[in-house]
Amino acid sequence: MINECHVIRVIAMPLIKRPGTVTTQEIELLNICVSKQIPQQRPVIEIVTNEKKEFCEFEVIRIFDNEAEAKFMQIKMV
Repeated sequence: MINECHVIRVIAMPLIKRPGTVTTQEIELLNICVSKQIPQQRPVIEIVTNEKKEFCEFEVIRIFDNEAEAKFMQIKMV
């Protein structure tokens, strides 16, 4: 299910702050409307909506193999 809670972004993986960790840039489908019923630590991303910047917690839904696959999903989202 794709809706306004889903965005596609390039994210450095893995999502850790440990120095010296090798990260790779991956294209991912993110859920930015995560449930806050169970308190958890989650990564945060800056999103601009209606010319307003806000920071949203996110969960990774899907990692794309290539840019073409992400663009195809983006077309389906509209």
